[in-house]
Amino acid sequence: MAFLIHEIAADDKSYVTALSYNSDGSLLASSGFDASVRLWETNEYTETGRCVGHENCANAIVFRGNDESLVTASSDCTVRIWDIATRKNLKTFKPHSRPIVGLAPVPGTRLFATSSYDGSIRFIDIDTGVETGRIKGKGREIGHICFPGDGSLATGGISSDITFWSVPDGKLLGSIRAHNGGIAALRVAGEGRCLISVGFDGEVKSWEREGRTLRWQEKRIYRIYKKGYFFSALSPSQKQLAVSVVRGMLILDVGTGELIDEIKVKPKSLYGPCFHPDGNTIAAGGSDGKIRIWRVP
Repeated sequence: MAFLIHEIAADDKSYVTALSYNSDGSLLASSGFDASVRLWETNEYTETGRCVGHENCANAIVFRGNDESLVTASSDCTVRIWDIATRKNLKTFKPHSRPIVGLAPVPGTRLFATSSYDGSIRFIDIDTGVETGRIKGKGREIGHICFPGDGSLATGGISSDITFWSVPDGKLLGSIRAHNGGIAALRVAGEGRCLISVGFDGEVKSWEREGRTLRWQEKRIYRIYKKGYFFSALSPSQKQLAVSVVRGMLILDVGTGELIDEIKVKPKSLYGPCFHPDGNTIAAGGSDGKIRIWRVP
């Protein structure tokens, strides 16, 4: 049974939109409608500093591999790199014309992929700011992005399909009709052999790749009998999936789809759920401007 261990006020204008732990779990980064990015040490979850520069909320936060810098992507259409020790903005790029909603490192490279409501994905060398490739889609059909581990990029948005693209040339490889409605989240498990999709139809589906091909077979399905915004997080062990719903969050068993636990909260919505690297703790931001941290089974 999950239990609350910390509750902290984290945003002056309500809504905490994104969270990310660093590699050893000693720092938690958060962003919200006040446009700042805050850093919290995780022993007592006290604030250690703020990164200030975005003109709108950051929708995605990624610690770089050495944990010395932080990459953020924002509704102000910029990607910014921050020095964690000094909180200074080291570099700013503006690759898109509309809010950036997705940010992910390209495995084995210095590149980051960004997705935006302008309908495109850009591949950016994070050290130089040079754009090395681009995928052009349609509006909000491209929003969520992940790398399944077969050299492709998977995307999902307001359409019912998960679409696959080659990296970094952006060639369309194919698509699968995944849900009766938009894609709320995409996660990769099983060293890239398993893809998990969360749909606005209230279904969570598990897909497995057939050998080394680009064919994906639906393996499991779990129906969420609750309304929600369906933000999600995968545990470090890849055995648990957290999915936010109205006034709460569900913890699901990835292997069976069974409900492990249900967390209930007073605010209507939770955003950016994020597991601590130890797998025993999960944090989520709320529509009330607070971050809540739970110990989970």
